[in-house]
Amino acid sequence: MNTTGKRLYQYIIKQKKKIALGILATLLMGLVELATGGLLKWLTNLFGKLQGSIFGVGSDLITLPLRFNVKVPILDQKINFIDTVLKGPDQIFGGMVILCFIFLALYLLLALFNYLRRVFMNAATQRILQNFKEDIYNKILKLPFSFFSNNKTGDMVSRITYDVATLTEIIDLLIEVARALVYMVIFIPVMFYISWQLSLFTILFFPLSVLLIDYVTRKIKRVSKSISDNVGDYTAFLEERINRFKLIKSYGKEAEESKTFSRLVDENYGHNLRLIKLKYSMNPTNDFLGMVLLAVVYLFYSYKITHSTTTLGDIVLFLFLVKTAFKPIKKVAEAWGQLHVALVSTRKIFLLLDQPEENQNSSTPDKPLLPIEQIEFNKVSFAYQGDTRTVLNQIKFTVKKGDIIAIKGKSGAGKSTLLNLLPAFYLPISGSIFVNGKPYNSFSLSAIRKAIILVDAPAPLINGTLLENLTYAGNKPTEKSLTTYHQFLGLPESIQWNQFVGKEGINLSQGQQQKLAFLRALLAEPQVLILDEVFSSLDNDDIHFMFEACKNIPLVFIVSRKPELLQYANRKLLLHNGQIDEI
Repeated sequence: MNTTGKRLYQYIIKQKKKIALGILATLLMGLVELATGGLLKWLTNLFGKLQGSIFGVGSDLITLPLRFNVKVPILDQKINFIDTVLKGPDQIFGGMVILCFIFLALYLLLALFNYLRRVFMNAATQRILQNFKEDIYNKILKLPFSFFSNNKTGDMVSRITYDVATLTEIIDLLIEVARALVYMVIFIPVMFYISWQLSLFTILFFPLSVLLIDYVTRKIKRVSKSISDNVGDYTAFLEERINRFKLIKSYGKEAEESKTFSRLVDENYGHNLRLIKLKYSMNPTNDFLGMVLLAVVYLFYSYKITHSTTTLGDIVLFLFLVKTAFKPIKKVAEAWGQLHVALVSTRKIFLLLDQPEENQNSSTPDKPLLPIEQIEFNKVSFAYQGDTRTVLNQIKFTVKKGDIIAIKGKSGAGKSTLLNLLPAFYLPISGSIFVNGKPYNSFSLSAIRKAIILVDAPAPLINGTLLENLTYAGNKPTEKSLTTYHQFLGLPESIQWNQFVGKEGINLSQGQQQKLAFLRALLAEPQVLILDEVFSSLDNDDIHFMFEACKNIPLVFIVSRKPELLQYANRKLLLHNGQIDEI
């Protein structure tokens, strides 16, 4: 078993109780089907005797001996279940009515065990998929910020939606394999007991199907990777374009975007069509091989009947056993092609789960950064992964409690990059950041981010109510504060705090989005507040309110192109060519 298989097994084995109950239900289902086949054999022979009796004597003299026994091969003994004689049409008909109810009871049991099998197995499947989804999402939450900069969001969404969904194929296949094994254990010994020659031929006939499947699945494997990649591409395309629909409409790009998406969908159609052709090419061939097998069974028993060495009931029982035993085996063969698609998705899921997580720094996550008196950048340099350009080069400065620091510089100078180092969204490639004289790695990331809050543009909002966005940090405002905040947001009296903001705050103006993001950060009671270009849609009164509210925050960093904001800063740092100077 390869590494992927071992890891998948670890998810499956957690549901061993449900799977064991499903297998037990499958075993009982197989025993009921075996009993049904035995009853079919007995009835077939019985009707043959009955037909002979009707033609041989008068109706009042008809007798029908009823003997049902099972021979135990090892003990060479017979166990009699029924041993009686029915006389006359009324008794015989009454016996047939009872047998009809026995058949109904058997099929009722069969339906019950099949229901239980499906419930237990599918409950296990859904729990396995749930565990995968939770592990993937929890992994995404622990990935470093740089990972999201270098990977498509659509690819990550594809992992937790499309790729997890394809795992159903693997689990369903394993369920059918379990069913096939149980049925083979039950039925094949009986088939060998009836005719070892024909049973041996039947079993040896099956590898022909396996060889055919192996040939086709090697081709399927190549197509399946293309499908998975394509799904990630158009998922990313959809998410990006839907989030930028205003841009599309502003420049009249609807037709062009439609053509681009049509191309991606056409590619997906082409890959899936090739997969469909390969998958379903196995069915007609398997059906033909099955008909060849039935023809051999027919010829074999035709010879035995004509030479009076078997009964019609033996033929019915053997064909029933072949059909019932190989029904799950046929499903395994049909699912084998889709298995390779699922394996590609499984490898992609485990590749994501193996991505390195953020280094949590300190082993004491509850150690807070309180109070922050000083932050020092000591020869800090930074470059983005895969970029040869050093964005920040030997940055060195110190800020102290009570400072309001304005970071100035041209677009692309690295202002936002510098400020993203403070909450440790990025890590320096060299140099160190110190808090109260202690290096960052002596504090946990959770402690750093509780103390240092970044508010940037566009303001990220969740698709919930105004109050849910306001209290996302967990702290609850007073009723008086809510009234003040309502006025600051410029909301009409008709809009209450339970009003939904819509996806990405679409029901709010850009200024209201920025103010709501600021209030959310304010309620978190940070030690350091970073305001990165969040003033673009605000007037002077709004800005004045914000800085009045910031008076109790030890350190405030601001980035803005509005020159009037400089009056609120007591420190002004200029970033130029990766270096920083104080103005």
